[in-house]
Amino acid sequence: MKDSNFGNLGFYTLGIMYATFGICSFVSAPIVRKLGVKWCIVLGCMTHVLQTGSQILPLERAEHPTNQTLQNMYGFIYGMNICLSAINGFGNSILWVAQGQYIMECANESNKGTYFGIFWVFLQSSLIIGNVMAAFVVDNIPGSVFYMILTALALFCVFYFILFLWKPIPYTSDEETEKALIYS
Repeated sequence: MKDSNFGNLGFYTLGIMYATFGICSFVSAPIVRKLGVKWCIVLGCMTHVLQTGSQILPLERAEHPTNQTLQNMYGFIYGMNICLSAINGFGNSILWVAQGQYIMECANESNKGTYFGIFWVFLQSSLIIGNVMAAFVVDNIPGSVFYMILTALALFCVFYFILFLWKPIPYTSDEETEKALIYS
């Protein structure tokens, strides 16, 4: 944001996002129970799409200094980024509860640690892979195009979750199945 002449806006948006995330975490579990795991994951991811997309206008404004329309949008861009960071904080709170619940529904007591371990491996490796990719891509394309690509990828993931995130089938061990057959 500093490179786009928005001063400390990046710092403020992160602060607002994490403050909202912390506050909304107190009410996120009932929301996940009410809306369901799948739709909370979709909603949480959609707030990430909005937050990522909000980075396009500041970059476009910096890349096109002669475009008077973009130059006159400073206040709108500033306010939009503040509001969307708060919305993303709320989305993060329900997303984290929903993903934890989804992993718990997919796992049983014997493989729960493995499932959470796999989740954390992918999460942490995405930070490394994403930064390495950005290091090669950012120097070769304008920043606004980079964020357009990221926004499109995030939107693709939302549609992917809508189509393919199914409710897990509850796991029953052979012993539980035998007991159910005996008592039925």
